[in-house]
Amino acid sequence: EGGVVGNEVCGRKHRLKGKFLDILRARVRIQLASVLEDVEDLVEGEKAMFTMSDEAIVEAVNAVRWQKFCRIVDKTVLVGANGDTQREKTEVLVEWYKNRESGAEEMSEILECYWKLASARFCDNVCMLVKRRIGGTRLVAKIQ
Repeated sequence: EGGVVGNEVCGRKHRLKGKFLDILRARVRIQLASVLEDVEDLVEGEKAMFTMSDEAIVEAVNAVRWQKFCRIVDKTVLVGANGDTQREKTEVLVEWYKNRESGAEEMSEILECYWKLASARFCDNVCMLVKRRIGGTRLVAKIQ
């Protein structure tokens, strides 16, 4: 127990190593408690809808819309590959457009994109927070 850090700091002095590891554990626990408080603050900040730039959400929504449009065009081309008439192809596109007009599809796209962006940003923020609090110089200074 104590691994590399304990051996590097204390060498073969087992009592010193034990005390050092006790201090290390206590400091890490304190830092983790602080990290958890900061994570709760991040969660509170994310509760405010659209805490990201408008450009990021618009870009993500447009990318999803483009993918869906490409899928319907591919589907229409496949409909034509089976010997279907132009009328049947048109019906597929009209049905897709009617579904988009309801607004539910658009709201779904916006929420999907917001979730992807917000969850990725939240994960990045938590990782940076833990790195800063646990792996940063603050913890080392407090241990010393």
